[in-house]
Amino acid sequence: ESVGLIDIVTALIDRAKAEGKLRADTEPWDVPGLICGIGRAVRAAPGVPALTWQRHLEIILAGLEA
Repeated sequence: ESVGLIDIVTALIDRAKAEGKLRADTEPWDVPGLICGIGRAVRAAPGVPALTWQRHLEIILAGLEA
């Protein structure tokens, strides 16, 4: 039986919620959108300084923390 990415993400989210480390309203389908958002955000528009993907990830993870 193959395991998909969403299955793995669901298991991680469930474990983090059970440990009280993740917001209760976080859903597995939030993750792909957040990852795409990081990718898009690090490509700066002309005249706007680019932020590193690590900085964006820090901000997102802080916002997801319970």
